[in-house]
Amino acid sequence: MTLPRRQLLRAAATSPLLVVAPSLTRAVAALDSSVPHLIDGSGLSGISLSWRISMSSVAGPHDVVAEVRARVGEDWTERIAVVSDVGHGPVDPGGREHGPAILVPGADAYEITPTGFAGVIDLRHHPIEDSPRTLSALVDEGYETVLTTVSPMVGLEIIERSNWTDRPRLDTIDCTIGSSVFGLGCRSDVGLRHAVVHHTVNVNTYSPDDVPELLRGIQRFHVDTRGWNDIAYNFVIDRFGRIWHAREGDINEPITGG
Repeated sequence: MTLPRRQLLRAAATSPLLVVAPSLTRAVAALDSSVPHLIDGSGLSGISLSWRISMSSVAGPHDVVAEVRARVGEDWTERIAVVSDVGHGPVDPGGREHGPAILVPGADAYEITPTGFAGVIDLRHHPIEDSPRTLSALVDEGYETVLTTVSPMVGLEIIERSNWTDRPRLDTIDCTIGSSVFGLGCRSDVGLRHAVVHHTVNVNTYSPDDVPELLRGIQRFHVDTRGWNDIAYNFVIDRFGRIWHAREGDINEPITGG
């Protein structure tokens, strides 16, 4: 869960809050793509953006549609460039493109600054709701403080999925390579062929106790915002080197990642 090239929580003490919106926004809504917007971050794990590209545009997946920064206490993170994650999952109906989930523990506000890219139409923000089920909350409720793990081979420990979520995956079906549903989170019948390493767009200064909420935020983004059947990643490695079982399914089962 590292974020190369960005240290997002480096204090931006010289960047005061720029109030450009008449009020803080929460619900999914179309945004004016020519002015910055201030989003209420209380009760959120993070936000994401989606948009459509006009037919006359020649936009590519790495065109910066907007920049987002978060406020934690009195400090602002560095700005995060939002680009299309086209190719990272199924194509959404209606031709909408999505940026990744932007997750900042403790943020009370997010500022979205569109870049004015001419091809963007119907720019929207999607709040990712928070969950009170943090590790410290679990301890208060009498849960064990020690994370439960499994060891599929000597020297390898994987933190079990039950340590961060009790939300089950949606229906998972069997599929074959080349079928219309391949890549939607199905159970492959050809076994393991390759692995993909990906990074998430979250801060890299989180605490060990923040990790379950970060994982639940990613899961809510993938399931509730994107409409996928579970968190897309089979496993997640946090900045402390711990391996978390993410996508539901037996660790030895060839579940196709998102």
